[in-house]
Amino acid sequence: MALVRTVPVLAALTGESKPAPKHGKGFRFAKPDTWGEPDAETMQVTDRYGTARTMAWDRTASTCG
Repeated sequence: MALVRTVPVLAALTGESKPAPKHGKGFRFAKPDTWGEPDAETMQVTDRYGTARTMAWDRTASTCG
């Protein structure tokens, strides 16, 4: 028999009204002020597209919009 923990059961056991966040603080693509410092960053100059910049954050919860 498998034990499945649900949010109401965990909330009742811990006394919390909502579960803890799973992926760190909120991150919204449309709001750069929520991004914080990236964990990894790279930049490459290309002949066709100019400068391509890539950033990555570890353990973030993304929200599109």
